[in-house]
This record gives sequence, C-alpha cells and structure tokens, in this order.
Amino acid sequence: MVVDGIAGEPFDSISWPYAISDDGRVAYAARQGGRQHLVVGAQKSRAYRQVAFPALSPDGASSACAASDGDGWFAVVDGQEGPVYDWIGHLTLDSRGRVAYVAESRGRSFVMSDRKGADFDRVTKPALTPDGRPIYGGRRNGQWLLVVGERETP
Repeated sequence: MVVDGIAGEPFDSISWPYAISDDGRVAYAARQGGRQHLVVGAQKSRAYRQVAFPALSPDGASSACAASDGDGWFAVVDGQEGPVYDWIGHLTLDSRGRVAYVAESRGRSFVMSDRKGADFDRVTKPALTPDGRPIYGGRRNGQWLLVVGERETP
C-alpha cells in the first residue's frame, strides 16, 4: 500500500475496507503467506488466520480489528486479544481508545464495550457517546430499540 507517496511493506494482498484516522494514519488487513496481519502505518500485528474490520481512533493512537485463528472471532485492541465469540465485527474506537463492537454467540447478537450488552436478535453498528457509552439499535421480538449504555428506549 502507498500512503502519501510512501510505499509500505509488500504483501500478497490487501483487504478492503481500510480505516483512516483524522491525522491520515491508515489501517488495513494484509495477507502474507496464507496468514493475515493488521497493518497500521509501518507496524504489523502477529499473524492470524483471518483479520477483518480494521478500526482506528480519530487521533490514530489506538487500533482494533476482528481476528480469527479458526475457532471463533475475537477483538484485538492495541495488540490485546479479547474473548472469543462466534463472530465479531463493526468495531469502533473513540478518541480515548475505548472500543465497541458487535458480537454474536449462540444465535444472539450484542454489543461489547467495557461490558457485554443485552442480547438481541440483531444489533446495528455501535457508536460511542462522548462519555464512552455505546449507542446502537437492537431488535428483539420484532421490535427495534435504541440502546444508550444499558438503557433501552422503544
């Protein structure tokens, strides 16, 4: 990948989507030798079977992605691996490096942030309020609710 005219390390392939911070830092998933890495600037993560949904905080100081070694998916936030779920995605980071993402386990969807959110049939991509609470839509029994932190509003 070439960013601002500077070529990065060559890889076998680079996956879409990319993440771009307010200061122009770029994060992406790159395949090399049958494994994938999260690449942020000139730094690459350890190798995983799969990497998806790269995310950067607005200032580019924190990075995150979904990763798998073949037995489920987990979030990697600033190099730290989280709990394993059936699937995760739609990661978002705020300016303080707080993360929120969608996770699925045993047929239920929920949002993970500093704690596990309530179970739903389906959830939308979360955002974070200025004080770090996740905000998202959740559908349960056919009804969509707005969720802010732990509060659900029809």
